[in-house]
Amino acid sequence: MFTQIVSKKYLRTLAALHAVLAFGQLLFLAIALIGKNGHSVEQSQADTNRMLLLMALLMVAGSIAGGIYMRKRKVLEIRMNNNLRQKLDEYTISLIIRFALMEVASIFCIVGYLFSSHYLFVFFTLVVLVFFVVVRPTKGNVLRDLDLIV
Repeated sequence: MFTQIVSKKYLRTLAALHAVLAFGQLLFLAIALIGKNGHSVEQSQADTNRMLLLMALLMVAGSIAGGIYMRKRKVLEIRMNNNLRQKLDEYTISLIIRFALMEVASIFCIVGYLFSSHYLFVFFTLVVLVFFVVVRPTKGNVLRDLDLIV
C-alpha cells in the first residue's frame, strides 16, 4: 500500500529535508573553522567558557535523548491513526522536531566555538552531526515506524 501510493515522493522529501539541514550545519561549521583566527582564550573568560562547555554538553545530550524519547512516544501515537495521510503528516512533523532539536544543539556548539576557540565545541558539533546522519529517514525506518509493513 505505502510503496504504491507515496513512497518515492515522500521519501525524497524527507531525504531532501534531512540533507539540507545536515548541509547547513556542515556549512556553518566550515565557515566558523575557516573564519576563526584562533584567538587564545583570556583567563578572565575561563569561567564563562566552562559554563558554555557545560551548557553545550547538556544541550547535545538533551537533544539526542529528547529526540529518542520523543520519537518513541510519537511513533506509538501515530500508529493508532488509521488515516495514511495523517500518519505521514504527523511523522514528518515529528522528524522536523527531532531534527530541530539536534540542529539547535549543533548551532549552539558552533557559536560556543566562535566565542571561545575551544575545539571541544567542534567535537560536540561533530557528535551531533554523526547522530544526525545515523537517524536519517529511510524507507525501512518509515515503514517500521508507521507500522505499514504488509
